[in-house]
Amino acid sequence: MNIKLVQIDGKLPNLALMKLSAYFKNQGHNVHFTRSVNPTLFEPKYDMVMASAIFQFSINRINKLKQNYPDAIIGGTGTDNWQLKIEEYIGDSNELDYSFYPDYQFSLGFTQRGCRLKCKFCVVPTKEGKNHEVNSVYDIWRGEGYPKKLHLLDNDFFGQPEESWKARVKEITEGGFKVCFNQGINIRLIDEVVAENLAALDFRDDSFTQKRVYTAWDNIGDEGRFFKGVNLLMKYGIKPQNIMAYMLIGYDRRETWERIWYRFNKMVDVGVLPYPMVYDPLQQRRDLKQFQRYVVRQYYRHKTWEEYLDYYNSSKAQPVYDDNQMDVDGTILLRCSKNVKGVICASQIATGEENSFVARCIVFEGPEDYHQRIEDPGLAIDESCLLAIRGCGPVGYPGAAEVVNMQPPAELIREGIDTLPTMGDGRQSGTAASPSILNISPESAVGGNLALLETGDQVRVDLNACRVDLLVDDAELSRRREEYRPPVLQHQTPWQEIYRGCVGQLATGGCLELATRYRGVGDCIPRQNH
Repeated sequence: MNIKLVQIDGKLPNLALMKLSAYFKNQGHNVHFTRSVNPTLFEPKYDMVMASAIFQFSINRINKLKQNYPDAIIGGTGTDNWQLKIEEYIGDSNELDYSFYPDYQFSLGFTQRGCRLKCKFCVVPTKEGKNHEVNSVYDIWRGEGYPKKLHLLDNDFFGQPEESWKARVKEITEGGFKVCFNQGINIRLIDEVVAENLAALDFRDDSFTQKRVYTAWDNIGDEGRFFKGVNLLMKYGIKPQNIMAYMLIGYDRRETWERIWYRFNKMVDVGVLPYPMVYDPLQQRRDLKQFQRYVVRQYYRHKTWEEYLDYYNSSKAQPVYDDNQMDVDGTILLRCSKNVKGVICASQIATGEENSFVARCIVFEGPEDYHQRIEDPGLAIDESCLLAIRGCGPVGYPGAAEVVNMQPPAELIREGIDTLPTMGDGRQSGTAASPSILNISPESAVGGNLALLETGDQVRVDLNACRVDLLVDDAELSRRREEYRPPVLQHQTPWQEIYRGCVGQLATGGCLELATRYRGVGDCIPRQNH
């Protein structure tokens, strides 16, 4: 059978799809993985299409998939079919196929399933039942050759029997593992024993670059238990700045802004990092989204809420909101991977926030346009500019051109400014000096939001959040969308035409989508044709 697996949302590898892939491959079936909900030009007839969605706000992508594949089987907590269990298809198989995530070198899994809590917004207790042990740490770790870094998806790690979680803690400490409790630690379960054991772990954030414990304060009535847990963690040496607390907002329609601010201020006062989680499946609460950005990007450290609103609601500086999402991964305007290395060093245009700045864009339509116009004095390029290039992705410039490493004009170089930040939908050599955002997906040639960028536009680059926001008035942005026309692509060879019809975006590897099904061709040599 030909089977298509679709990851509708989520940044991490999808565990359910990894299990399905491993199982079906072991049965001898062909498995094709994608993040796109749209069919490719030359894709084969699939005997089965299966998809997974984690978040309810992915409803538009879910509906698009249903439209394209009416018989698709769609499961996950983000769907109305959350009761569907993967065991119905694979039995008790636990093997994982990591091959669809070649850049992911960590290990992913659960040590336990279920949850003792009965949160109304969560389906886990109903779907998974009471807490029960499922894996040891060594069951999850991919083995020698891979870092000892674990993404644990446990909903209630310390909610399992004490002898079970202590066994896991021992495995983590004695094995030298770094661990990210991705779903958070139940702060209400923190006592002296739990706090002491947690403090002994090398706990990390999602990227494993800094110390981080994730927890939550969702109900204002849990204030006492929340701060009791925080104080115990601090007692055993966990610094408050290493604690990030999710705060659910928008679920209770009776919740007031006064209560939201109360939770926020209480956490900030003790040094805990708040992280608002907006419950808004229909994407109707812009005010909550604005608050989330205000907090997550830590604008509150140097701007009042009123100052923030005045700036971002002004006609000259209005960011693109979530109704202007990319198709591939649901991010806003432009996005680079969180695993990207390096820092843009642009002190001349810094705004006082580490790793973030606002810049004026100079846009080029490919490398030829760049070379022709970079010295044009009319562009008024100075140290506050960002050089953008488009039409250079897998479709626009077959194969994706290695041209994003643009240099400033000669006059700036003579003044000692030898690099400017750059971005584009093409590639760049690893030996290039330009601080760049690469591989923007979807590319401009297929209607990615990079196509809407114009010379003179202001953009805000935030390396901490891995995003670039276009600061353009909503009316102007709507006008550009209405007037946008896709470029006419001139095929120079029949192979270019075939390639353009089959290639995927750089966000998913820039592969010939149909070719990914034949990676094992060496195991079955095609027969001779003469």
